Order: sequence, then structure tokens, then C-alpha cells
Amino acid sequence: MRLFVLGSGVLEPTRRRGASAYALEAGEDLLLLEMGPGALRSALLYGLDPRRARHVFLSHFHPDHTAELIAFLFACNYSEAWRPVDSLHFYGPSGLGRFLEDLETPFRWLRPRGWQRQIHEEDGSWFQGRGWRARAFPVRHGSEPALAWRFESAGRVLCYSGDSAECGGLAAAAAGADLLLCECTRDGDSPPLEGHLGPEEVGRLASQAGVARVVLTHLAPITEMVDLPGQVQRTCSCPVERAEDGMVWDLSAGPESGGISLRTTEF
Repeated sequence: MRLFVLGSGVLEPTRRRGASAYALEAGEDLLLLEMGPGALRSALLYGLDPRRARHVFLSHFHPDHTAELIAFLFACNYSEAWRPVDSLHFYGPSGLGRFLEDLETPFRWLRPRGWQRQIHEEDGSWFQGRGWRARAFPVRHGSEPALAWRFESAGRVLCYSGDSAECGGLAAAAAGADLLLCECTRDGDSPPLEGHLGPEEVGRLASQAGVARVVLTHLAPITEMVDLPGQVQRTCSCPVERAEDGMVWDLSAGPESGGISLRTTEF
């Protein structure tokens, strides 16, 4: 299983980071995880062909996690090169089907043409693919439904926090993960931010869940000037890194690298 960081930032655009967007190569499939603005171009820049993807996972419906769906669905309808052969599968919180249908009100061009849209809303069960499985865990992020995702493939576990405050669902999703891709929207000197984690909470989660490694993401500009991994490690002992756009984490690496290796795409 390989994790591609396509966007590690927040709703504020910066030159360093795009909004939330990731991809997973798991088993025989390419999975898109979040669809923040610019996700498709980032995938192409970092050597991925997003046309391969038949599975799209969302944590919640905020625009910095979903806006690229408009471009993606439009391309699937009106570009022969992008049109799916049969079906696209979308996974997300309760209300996902309605959310996608509502996009068709201002953008009627998004209604599927010549392909099928399969909706999978969180129900506590495992979703199966070709050599992988995934399960959603409800988390706390304001008043609307939000999810953390747990992916398992070839004996490896990756947990993605989505946007979340501390809660039992997030701890359950992260339990024993080889890699926890975890939001850390603020630094340790900033006041608490509702529905989000700071470094103390991330470290506490990593310790309690017994994760092997933490990669920090959903990084606001305020976090760039501090040693954020160091702040997290005040409350945990596992390795902690800061995500950067273009990073690729290989969870199938050999034991000499602790089972996980890192590559960064350079331009």
C-alpha cells in the first residue's frame, strides 16, 4: 500500500500546500481520498493517473475536501479519455448521495452520462476492493457528519483522521495503525479550535491507539514556523513527520526501514 500526499493544507491556499487530497495504491486499485481544489492536477504532477481511480473516499462535505469533485465529474462526462468504463464508487458520511445530487442543481452537467454512480454511505461495515478493505468511523467535526477512515491491505493498516476533535471513533479507527495520517490544524501555542486537533491531542491519540508512525497533515499557515512534530512528541514516543505535497509513503517497504519508506517528488 502506498500513500500519495496531493494536498496537505487547509482552506487557505498557499504556495507550499494544496487543500486536502491524497491517493492510495492498495491491492490492484487506485483510491482517491478527499477531493480538495487542485487534486487532479496534483495527482498528474506527482506521477499518478487519476483516470485509473474507480473509488473516491470523502471524510465530510466541506469545500476544501470536496470542491474538485466538480471538475472530476465534469471530465468524466465530457472527456472520452476520462469517461469511466462502467461505475465510479463514492464512499462517505450519511447524506453522501444527496450531496452529490445537490451538486447537479447549479451544475447540471455533473449528472452521470454513460456510466453508473455507486453510493456507499457509512454504516459500520467494511467496504471491500481488489486486495484492500476500508471502514469508516464517525468522528466529531462540528454539527455535520464526519468520518475517519481505516484502510487495510496486505497486512498493513493506514488510518486517516479526516477533520476531527478527540473522540472515541477516531481512537478506534487508529488502533494499531502502521501509519496515522492525522490532521494537526493548529500549533501548541494557539487556542483550541473546535472540531480540530492540536499537537498535544495528536500525540495523546498516537500513544493511546498504539500507532507506529504519525504523519501530520491539514496544516494551517500558523503551523509552518514551529517544530510541530516536536510538539506532538511531547505526548507520544513514535516517529512523527510533517506531510509535504508530493510525498509518497510506501507501507510495504522492508524491515530495514521499519516497514515504511518515504519518497518525495521534486520538480
